[in-house]
Amino acid sequence: MRRTPLPEVATVVLEALGKSPGLDTLGPEALQAMAEKAADEIVRRELVLLRVIPLFRDLASADLERIAHVMQVVVLDAGDVLYAEGDPRDECFVLARGECSITDEQGATSFQPGQCVGWEALAEEGRWTQTCRATRDSLAVGLGRDVFRSVWHCVLLIASVILRRILVRLRMTAR
Repeated sequence: MRRTPLPEVATVVLEALGKSPGLDTLGPEALQAMAEKAADEIVRRELVLLRVIPLFRDLASADLERIAHVMQVVVLDAGDVLYAEGDPRDECFVLARGECSITDEQGATSFQPGQCVGWEALAEEGRWTQTCRATRDSLAVGLGRDVFRSVWHCVLLIASVILRRILVRLRMTAR
């Protein structure tokens, strides 16, 4: 598993391009331009991905960009563990590509592209009660609680969504 802050994706792409056969004839400016274009496309796709998640759906574009720029890109090879039962739950994840299996004592469920898992981590501390493992090569984006709190003043709408979800859960358990 490899993690890269979204703003540093261009650097990672540039390193990959520099190692690609046939591209060694290009000059550094051309490689940099290719890397920046690829990174812009990755960020654009991440914004589209975030927009379909209910937690982020109603955010203004500027707020969504602030969130995207503090997220981590997580590259998972098949078999890699994104998080394990008992680990601190301090980050939520959105699956961008691939597939993961989430297992607990009740069985396994599939984590598909566009789904968000662990949004509760943004509001409260806890431990994962399941394990998430990539069933094939996958790409996720993660948003840590501490980083989220650093931009929280920009995204009060997310806080209200989290609060509404917590209240719904409380009402359901009170019945």
